[in-house]
Amino acid sequence: MNTRHAAILTSAVAIDLPASQQAPEWIVYLPAGKNTIHAKMNGKPAALEVIVDEDTATALRADLAARRKSTVMPFIDFDHEGKRASGWPTEFKWDAGRGVLLRACWTPGGKSAVANKDHNYFSPEFAYDPATKRVLGLLATGPIGGLVNDPAFRGIGAIMARHESPPASPETETKPLNAPNMKHEAIVKCMVDSGILTDAEAAADNAPALLTERLNALKAAKATAAQATDQSSTITALRAELAEVKEKEATAAITAAVADGRILAKDTDTQAFWKSAILADPVKAQAALAKVQPVTVPADSQLPGAEKPGSVTAKAELTQEQSAAVSARAQQIMASNKVAFPVAWSQAESEIRAVK
Repeated sequence: MNTRHAAILTSAVAIDLPASQQAPEWIVYLPAGKNTIHAKMNGKPAALEVIVDEDTATALRADLAARRKSTVMPFIDFDHEGKRASGWPTEFKWDAGRGVLLRACWTPGGKSAVANKDHNYFSPEFAYDPATKRVLGLLATGPIGGLVNDPAFRGIGAIMARHESPPASPETETKPLNAPNMKHEAIVKCMVDSGILTDAEAAADNAPALLTERLNALKAAKATAAQATDQSSTITALRAELAEVKEKEATAAITAAVADGRILAKDTDTQAFWKSAILADPVKAQAALAKVQPVTVPADSQLPGAEKPGSVTAKAELTQEQSAAVSARAQQIMASNKVAFPVAWSQAESEIRAVK
């Protein structure tokens, strides 16, 4: 909407309803043609001429669609107070014989006010160009009109309540409302069924404010949950990366210990022991492993005959019985001589192999 030369105009269209009838689904928002009215422009009384034609309906229809996409729904209030909602605008259309028509879904309070004749007229609020005497569209915020008892448009006939839609041309035929443009009642029912509003809250005049508050709370909770999920994923990735680094460091330490003779290459049990210790406490375990002395291999002349290089026995793997005996003897050597397990194992293996 172009509001460069806009003024805020508050006026009214009469709604004269028999007490036995309910609030109408369609009302005249602005009567067709040139209307001379006494209304308020920018809050001050003024005598004005307002031109209303099909272009007026087009501008109002576009502005209503835009406002209904925001988180705060446009509404109809009571006496232009801008507080309680008496109804919810859902659609504008043009009727050549009557003017711009507004389809409204009334709140329980609005229905009661019209049915009990507490309020007898409707008064629209819109942006007005004094230079062209034309309606520019809806205001960006606030109500689009209200139920009043003092109308400005006094020269038109009464608008009778009716449940059926007024005659429509092919261009303005009412189409089914899709999900984003559902009637207020249907939206509120969905909110009640979802547990967002209670039945009592849905029937209250401040239902839209409560609905907005609850939806904003749900959005905030969803954003918080998404943030927590992102943080959890980051932590998991960092933990995996750290575990990979520790694994590589432990493997490197064991490889170095095997290379310089502190752990025998075939002694996989000792290698597994030190690797577990390094993964559990890298600093303390690696410091201890560094103090382990390389395994001393006796000179060839000092080896028993069965252990001399080239002998068949020297190349043979330990049997299960021999391995058990070596393990037991290694524990004795470690306890009595205070030597590292690899050294004790080497000595114990030599003794067991030497036994005929």
